[in-house]
Amino acid sequence: MKKIFVLALFFFSLDGIAQDPRLFDNEWSLTELIVNGNSINIPNSSEINTVDLIFEGNPNSLYSLACNSIRTDITSFSNSSFIIDNWYMLFYECYLQSTFDFEVSYFEDFFRFLENNVPFTYSLEELPNDAIRLTITNNNGDVAIYGNPALAIESSFLNNNFIFYPNPVDDFLKITTPPASLHYKIYSLSGKQLKQGDYPETGIDTSSFAPGIYFLAVILDKGSIFIKFIKN
Repeated sequence: MKKIFVLALFFFSLDGIAQDPRLFDNEWSLTELIVNGNSINIPNSSEINTVDLIFEGNPNSLYSLACNSIRTDITSFSNSSFIIDNWYMLFYECYLQSTFDFEVSYFEDFFRFLENNVPFTYSLEELPNDAIRLTITNNNGDVAIYGNPALAIESSFLNNNFIFYPNPVDDFLKITTPPASLHYKIYSLSGKQLKQGDYPETGIDTSSFAPGIYFLAVILDKGSIFIKFIKN
C-alpha cells in the first residue's frame, strides 16, 4: 500500500511541474481570437503591428503586448493547463478606437484582466517547417490561437516598408530605408524606458544592454509602433 501511495504522489508531482518547455522556448504571435463565439479582428495599425505572448520562468509568469501590455503570475502550471493571478498593466501611447476595442476583447474578455485565479487550458501542435500552433482556451470557451514567428522582423508601417535587423542583435540595431526624421525609445519588458533619441545612420547602439527581450518604439509624425527585439 505504501508503494502505491508513493507512486501516485510521484505522478501527481509530475503533473504539477511538467509544463511543456516549448512554451518558454518560443515567442508567440496571436493569429486568431474567438470570444463569445465571434471572431475578433486583430488590428494592423500604427499602434498594433503584432500581438505577442511570452511565457517566463522562475517564477512562472505570462506577458502579452498589443499596444498596452499585461503581465500576470502563473500560480499553477501543468502540461495542459495553468491558472493566472496578480495582474499588472503597462500603459503606452494608445489612442485609436480599434486598439481600445481589441484590447477590451483580448485583455478583459479573454484573459479576464483583474479577475482572480483564472483557469486556462492549452495545447501545442507541430506544423511543417518547424512551426508550432499554440491554442489557449479560457473556462468560458473563448479561444486564442498563436504561432511561433521567425525572429526576422518585418513590418509595414504607414505605407513604408521597414525591416529591422539583425534580430537577435549583438550591438547595433538597424532599419532599412529609414525616413529622414525618426525618433525612437527603448523599453524593458517591465515597461521601463532605457534609451531614446533620433535614429543615427550607424543604427541604435544596444551594446550596453543585458541579454534579454526589449521593445523598440518607433515614433513618426503620424504615430508610433512597438517592435520586439532580442539582445544577445
